[in-house]
This record gives sequence, structure tokens and C-alpha cells, in this order.
Amino acid sequence: MLPAALNNSKTLCSAVYISGLTATAPTNQYPVLVSSSLGGGGVNLMYSYDSMGGTPAYAPYIYAGNTAALASPNLMSGFHDVCFTLGTGGGDVNHSYIDGTEVMYTLQGSSYGTQSSGNLYLGSGGFSPFTTSGFIGTFYRFTTWPFELTPTQVSSVSRAEIAEIASRGVATAPVIPPLPSPQLIVGIDSLTYGE
Repeated sequence: MLPAALNNSKTLCSAVYISGLTATAPTNQYPVLVSSSLGGGGVNLMYSYDSMGGTPAYAPYIYAGNTAALASPNLMSGFHDVCFTLGTGGGDVNHSYIDGTEVMYTLQGSSYGTQSSGNLYLGSGGFSPFTTSGFIGTFYRFTTWPFELTPTQVSSVSRAEIAEIASRGVATAPVIPPLPSPQLIVGIDSLTYGE
């Protein structure tokens, strides 16, 4: 359970390793980074499971005020710094960023103010409808601000968080395994028929 003072956060960033998916659906019903003790009525920052064209994948998603408030087709798994800024309405909408780059949207609403009481939880706090939900992976850092960071500020924060976590020896990018023996790659020049 996070302190109630964080209910007024307008920017929330999670540096996380999200476990990859197999061909089967995940065991957590609603994959959630941060959930609310108010259930669907509060702010729930998610990495929604979707079977985009039959391939299981995760993408940024917000469920707040008992409605979908942000959806993105940008897929992710592995290590990422995932940030959300909560819009206040009247044209000020929610935004999401993966590693400091803003995602595309299929839905953008406004969520600030829906977490008016209660508490936020990393993963699931066990409140309906998220009782069988949670986070499958590793949290490395969670940071919040009481104001909306600009895209440039989010990019800067993400770079700094990723660098700090990498300095601990955590792989923040895919690692290419060493080959067991030297490899020979040969090309053929088809324009001169090999001459």
C-alpha cells in the first residue's frame, strides 16, 4: 500500500521488467502496474493483455472512474520505463510513454481526480475487479510527481532511471548471447554471376 499522499500524483513512472508471454494467456486476469483500493473507480495503471491478431502481447492501458481511460496499440515486454501522465479534462488528456517515447493511442480520456480517497498499490491490492490480477515481473523503481511532466521531461526522467538501474548491473536492453564458435557469413554477388 502506497501513502495516500500519492493519490494526487499527475505523473507516475514504473521502471519494470515485464515477463514475456508464451502462446497461452497470462495467469493474472488484469495485468496491472498500479491499482487502486477503490477498484475500478480509482486510478489503475495497467499493461493490458491483448491478443493482437492472435499473438499475446502487452500494451499501456488506464482504467479509471469505472471506464477505459487510455489504450495504446504499442506492444511491450522485457525491461521498460513506463510513464503515465493523468489529464485533468477539458482537453487535457492522459498520456503514456515507453522508455521516454510517447505511444500511439486508440483511446485517450482524463483520469486525474478519480483517485480521490483510498490508496494506490504496486501490482494488485486485492480489490475487485483486480483480485486475481497483479504484476508478473520485477519492479525496479516507482516515481511520482504532483504535476504533469512534459514529453521532454518524461524522456529525461526515463533516460536517468534506466541509466541508474543499468548501473546496478541490471540488463535494461536485450543481451545478445555469445556464439559458441566463430561464424562465417558468405555473400554471393548476383550482379556479376559470382565473377
